[in-house]
Amino acid sequence: PTASPTASPTADPLSTASWALDRLDQKSLPLDGKFNPPFGGAGAHVYVVDTGINAQHSEFEGRVGRSFDVLKGWNNATDCNGHGTHMAGLAVGTVWGVAKQAMVHGVRVLRCNGEGTTSDVIAGIDWIKDHHEKHYPHQPAVVTLGFYTTYTAALNEAVAELFEEYNYTPVVAAGNEGAEAMDWSPANENSCVTMSSTDWSDRIPDFANVGVSVNMFAPGTEVTGPCFENSTCTEVKSGTSVSAALGAGVAAMFLEWQP
Repeated sequence: PTASPTASPTADPLSTASWALDRLDQKSLPLDGKFNPPFGGAGAHVYVVDTGINAQHSEFEGRVGRSFDVLKGWNNATDCNGHGTHMAGLAVGTVWGVAKQAMVHGVRVLRCNGEGTTSDVIAGIDWIKDHHEKHYPHQPAVVTLGFYTTYTAALNEAVAELFEEYNYTPVVAAGNEGAEAMDWSPANENSCVTMSSTDWSDRIPDFANVGVSVNMFAPGTEVTGPCFENSTCTEVKSGTSVSAALGAGVAAMFLEWQP
């Protein structure tokens, strides 16, 4: 698996609010420059299975819970790529995120170049299964994966167990091949909420995978979020993993309302 979005130097179309957040709380265009969510995701936990997170970033305000680095066996998940921090920020960040009161957990399974192995991803998922109920009993969990690979039965089974056996909500990226999401794992797993992308005109960008495996669309083009280099930096990324991160935040909000 490989982390999916690429950085872009282009700024958000709106200066008053992230256009992506603005779009989430409106049924239709035009955007009004505001984000007024009904809930903040309090009591929910979002596990970002990715390159780790910069736990010191101001976006997280002390809301980083127990994390794990599969590659090093450490009880933290320091990000050396930026993809995971960006995803975490879009899901729960104070400025750029959806569920601004949810806890976030980094599960590092990808290397500094954004690449990794299926076995490490499954090990990260297994850590969540072993960890969450033990340390946060009866609290709802969302697990988001912002990467994809060719169809892999073992990966799909591991993700399916999150929902079917543990009642956690897996939210995954549809993929950035401009093709059918059903050809990629874990996007084609029926137990997942599979997210694809739109731009600020509600058009589907050329990179976004589509088809019957896609459950929902969310903003995924040139979206600002935190970066990993320091505690205040931001960067702009595009990709269906951006949409998956926003979808994970929405799931966390829903789980505050209906845990």
